[in-house]
Amino acid sequence: MSHIFALKGASHQLCANYYPPIELHPRYDYALGLISLHTYNTIPNVTEENNKFCYDNKVMKAPVGSYEISDIEEYLKSIMPKDSISLRPNNNTLKVEIESKYAVNFKRENTLGRLLGFSKRILEPNRKHESDLPVQILKVVTIRIECNIITSSYHDARPSHTLYEFSPQVEPGYSIYIEPQHVIYLPISKSNIENITLTLLDQDGAPVDFRGEQIIIRLELKKL
Repeated sequence: MSHIFALKGASHQLCANYYPPIELHPRYDYALGLISLHTYNTIPNVTEENNKFCYDNKVMKAPVGSYEISDIEEYLKSIMPKDSISLRPNNNTLKVEIESKYAVNFKRENTLGRLLGFSKRILEPNRKHESDLPVQILKVVTIRIECNIITSSYHDARPSHTLYEFSPQVEPGYSIYIEPQHVIYLPISKSNIENITLTLLDQDGAPVDFRGEQIIIRLELKKL
């Protein structure tokens, strides 16, 4: 006998309360597994923390959103005088190259510089500059789904509540659909279920921002 739970919401945390609680038979052990996840890749890599572009004593703010390097170049060309900037990835060196008719100031706080792989420095005008740090166009590399009622999971050698982990494989705006071919079931720590809370975290343990996009997760509880 098994139970299927469907949780949906529009934030990094999905909660469901059950009344009366679901009673589990004390003679058996039970385990929980993720059977599907569906949402869209609306995770922003440009936020209020890194959206400034400073040139020629001007400070511009890119709208919060999900950007490829080509999208950032298109935005910069739209706010700067015509033919005044070139920004492109070098696929051989995995660096970003910038050439601008104006000085670009990446020394200020919250600029696009770190995302593009530039340390805090000023780029002189009319010269080609290559990024000196790893490009961070992918803000979220992996997504961990934490579940409050499971055990026997470890993260960095420490006990955790991680039920499932995956890497988004689609470009911004496209559907993320996860349906594991082989479901991993982890034991639960409750004799009855009053609440299930799922929390979506990135590789650094920070909440994943889907910008209000609906997330649907289905779980299966089965008797071992």
